[in-house]
Amino acid sequence: MVEATVRAGADIEQRVRSQSGQKCGTILWEAKDTKHWSDAWLTKLKDNQRAIGADFGVIVTAAMPNDVPEPFVRREDVIVVNVNAARPLAEMLRLALIELHKARQMSAGKGEAMELIYNYVCGPQFAHRLKAVVD
Repeated sequence: MVEATVRAGADIEQRVRSQSGQKCGTILWEAKDTKHWSDAWLTKLKDNQRAIGADFGVIVTAAMPNDVPEPFVRREDVIVVNVNAARPLAEMLRLALIELHKARQMSAGKGEAMELIYNYVCGPQFAHRLKAVVD
């Protein structure tokens, strides 16, 4: 599930959600339809990304940086992608956020379960049950 909002400062704020509706993460998109690359775009998008707490910042551009022959590159924690590779990148980032969310959920409960087990094993209830089994 995807929500998108047009924002001042960036073109789109994409909120990725799981099938159950839980928030998995946010991608901030900026589109540049120009003939020349500008490094100033990186700083501006990073500032906007920090302001809203987005997981990824992406600049989709027709003018890639001069030293980049690939369809996308990571510069200063911002992903820069050419127009033709934007959709596959969007799908990849969306899936990555969903998988990361699942992993975080799975690990969040582990600490609590381990603590409960430890407290039970170290407590008098476990000792009494173990003694009853041995007897």
